[in-house]
Amino acid sequence: MLRWLTIGGATAVALVFLVLAFQGGPEIVEPEGPSEPVALPQGWQQQEATDPGSLREATLEGGSIFLAEQKTWVTWSSMRPEPDGVFDIDRPRARTAVGDGAVLEIVADSGRFLVPDRQPRSGSFRGNVLINLYRGRNGLPPRYGEDVDVIGRAYLDEVRFDLELGMLETSGPLHMTGPMFDFRGEGLLVRFNQRANRLEELRVDRGEGLRLKLDGVASTAPDRPRAERDGTGPEDAVQTTDGQLYAMLVDGGIRGLVRGDEAVLTGERIEVLYRTRGDGGGGGADLATLDRDGTDSGTESSTDASVVAGAGRSLCPIAADDTIVTWTGALVVRPAQEEAVFARVPAGQLVGRLVGAPSTLIADSVEVLAGAIGFSSERTELWAESLVENEPVRLTSGDAGVVIAQRMSYTIPAREAAFVGPGVWEAAEGSARGGAKDLVWSDAMRFRLSDASGKNHVLGRVLEAEVRGAVSATHVDGHLEAERLSLVRLDDASAAVLAEGGLIGSYAPQTEDAALRSEPVRLVSESAELMLQAFEDRLDPTRLRARGDAKLVQGRTMVSGETLTGELVREEAGMVLERFTALDEVSARDGTRGVDLTGDRLEILPAAGEARLFGGFDRDQWATVQQAQSALHGSEIVVVNAGDVVSVEGAGRVEHLIPGFDPDAEPVADPLLPGLEVRDRREMLNIPDTLIEIDWLGGMTFNRPSGWARATGGVRGTYVKGSESGRASGQELRVELDRQPRQGTMAFALEGADAGVRALLLSGDAELAWGREDAEAGDTSVTLNGPSIAYDRPSAEAAVLGAGWLLYEGRGEVMLTGQSEATGMIPTGDGPQKGFMQWHEVLTMDLSTGRATASGGVEMIYETDENEPSVYLDAERATAVFEGVTPGDAAQARLVSVEALERVQVVREDRLITADGLKFDVVQSMVELWADDGGLVRQASEQDITGLAARRVRWYLDRDEIDILRPAPVVVPMGNERFQRR
Repeated sequence: MLRWLTIGGATAVALVFLVLAFQGGPEIVEPEGPSEPVALPQGWQQQEATDPGSLREATLEGGSIFLAEQKTWVTWSSMRPEPDGVFDIDRPRARTAVGDGAVLEIVADSGRFLVPDRQPRSGSFRGNVLINLYRGRNGLPPRYGEDVDVIGRAYLDEVRFDLELGMLETSGPLHMTGPMFDFRGEGLLVRFNQRANRLEELRVDRGEGLRLKLDGVASTAPDRPRAERDGTGPEDAVQTTDGQLYAMLVDGGIRGLVRGDEAVLTGERIEVLYRTRGDGGGGGADLATLDRDGTDSGTESSTDASVVAGAGRSLCPIAADDTIVTWTGALVVRPAQEEAVFARVPAGQLVGRLVGAPSTLIADSVEVLAGAIGFSSERTELWAESLVENEPVRLTSGDAGVVIAQRMSYTIPAREAAFVGPGVWEAAEGSARGGAKDLVWSDAMRFRLSDASGKNHVLGRVLEAEVRGAVSATHVDGHLEAERLSLVRLDDASAAVLAEGGLIGSYAPQTEDAALRSEPVRLVSESAELMLQAFEDRLDPTRLRARGDAKLVQGRTMVSGETLTGELVREEAGMVLERFTALDEVSARDGTRGVDLTGDRLEILPAAGEARLFGGFDRDQWATVQQAQSALHGSEIVVVNAGDVVSVEGAGRVEHLIPGFDPDAEPVADPLLPGLEVRDRREMLNIPDTLIEIDWLGGMTFNRPSGWARATGGVRGTYVKGSESGRASGQELRVELDRQPRQGTMAFALEGADAGVRALLLSGDAELAWGREDAEAGDTSVTLNGPSIAYDRPSAEAAVLGAGWLLYEGRGEVMLTGQSEATGMIPTGDGPQKGFMQWHEVLTMDLSTGRATASGGVEMIYETDENEPSVYLDAERATAVFEGVTPGDAAQARLVSVEALERVQVVREDRLITADGLKFDVVQSMVELWADDGGLVRQASEQDITGLAARRVRWYLDRDEIDILRPAPVVVPMGNERFQRR
């Protein structure tokens, strides 16, 4: 797109040969061999052959002379002396060696030389004047019999010269041509300072036009001598000094047509800076190889009649794709001051620019408006820049849109472009460049292109790109802000984008389908990397990595961490996350469900509906999921389907607070008591807060749809509700809960310790305890222990599966409606009581009635206080009735009665009674025992060896009296040896 800028360089190349023509060249090698002195023309003097400026041969009919000071051979066909040292010469020809092994030749129909002493001082060439610049092939000096390469020619009607003043001028037409250019103008002035070896001025009064062939401009520059290229020549052949810096100005109404009509350039002037190589010697042509009569057999004859007459003069054939430059003013070349130029120019290089208000370029559907449009041969760089404040460079493209910047540049070999200074890119309306809309920066935008043709996707030929300084990028689906934004092409259809420095990005897929629209996603971080997949009409992000206090926000959901990574796929609604990871100091919040997460790492698989939250292995480093008054802790927490399944891999802990009365709570209608609010009912019932905590070592899983929760490995649980408390322990805990609403993923968000728990199974050395603390009335507690403990809330039944025990401690205060059958008194039972029950098979307990049944060798111990003897019971089966032992309402935890069957023993102090059945009325402190048919109730004591045998007896524990309700047929004495406990 920017190749049009080579016009400035081509214009300078077209004029370089004129600079070289009058720049002092290397030493000339003179012809070898002796020469006889000859008669001199009038006014000339004979010199010794050893004089470097000596005349080798000169006659009126023809001859030649070597001018040592000018390092030039001059030949002629005939000479006519005139007064005052003037000579008219026919067919004059002058040849001099110039830099880089080139030869400059001037030939004309006639000439007039002023020769006041031994050498010509001034004169003129008239009629078909031809200036010819050529060099030997392969950059070597031309030799006799070899072909030469013509660098350029100049055709004039006449030209005047003054060797002392170093001046060459003509007022007539001028035609310069070369293989890659053709120039026509009028009026030429050249002034050269031989002592300083410098061109002082080259001026063309008016230029008619310049025709160029851009494809070969670079090849027209003279090669450096072989000695310089390969380093094989003598030391004095190496470039040792910088050359002279020249400035060229082409002024007035510049217009260029590049390659026919491929591009159009307009401006006010062309400025070119060129620096000669400044060779210190060597590389000059060996003029001794040229014939003295001017016939250089290896080169095209400069005296060919057709060339002199003008036929076929142009060395640049006319073609439809030629580049044409026209202007109305003068062309001037002068030495430049180093401090006054607009660019640095190395030796052998040139820099040019087209200046205007503005200068313009139209090419390939691209329009550039700038203060200057330039070219540098050193880097083969093209550029456009602003020369006036508030008038930036403007590039307009039908496909890409508009780019505005202070300076634009393009380096051809590297294919690198830069837009420097505050700038903006606005995408063309309807552009398919991946949905991009605009890009703004304060520093620069740079990119590098590949040498391949444009691909069939939006990346095109871009290999690398970078935008710096308060970058703001807008896309149809989002917006991005950063200090630096860069893109690197990875392969034919993928790239990586890096955003750095205060990154703020947002993404919201645009779709007409309202059902597919989603809330914008906002990203804030120090830096971010984005992998892109390129298609014909879009760029799809496939992987995102944000670093440095990164935050991702969508609606009421936020995730933060030191590093965020995401893998994306395209779906109907647009790009969606397939996998998302947050690392280091991770926190997340779901504002809709009121869930907060903290940990070291968070992994989300949206397609699978799975999220994994990781923390450390130490308790104080665990990850946490917090919801309302619930908190879940563990080293690895897994949430599936928005909380339908929650699990903890390894050790963990759950905490839940059930709020009681809170005067500051939001008013909520009470589902239990219509017309009231929940906080009012809690206040009336004086409901305190309830705190539940469960710890485990193996793992935990909660399935919300089924309501089942399971914890394994050293499970420990506690709850506290005011003065009530409870605890549980075992190797495994299974809980079936009432089905929770989706926002209630933390299971225990209920109003009672067991409310919402439908079933419970605690196994593996299981223990379940509950009770109440009361400083005035005394503490109460109930403890169950066994291999497995099961609880079913609908039936209010609990069971201990396998051998176990029950321990209770409470107070005995009860009120009875009847009278004691024995005493007629109403017992109050104010004292505390406690007891122990043990079995070997199973225990079932109806918590609604307090009825507990055990089998397989049951043992019980009952105590009232330390001053009363304990009661010990032993039987195969037993049923105990308790009061105040319901979990969450353990107000009394007292034993009311016991029934036992099969192999019954009752022991109190030293009295032992055996029977087949027993009923113990704890309230009336009475035990009734009986025997089955054929059996006997037997009693013995350590002090009284007189045995007792009966069918049914009643034992009053408070008086230690026994009534025989049904005597046996025979009384059988019992010895002391029969008094023993099982």
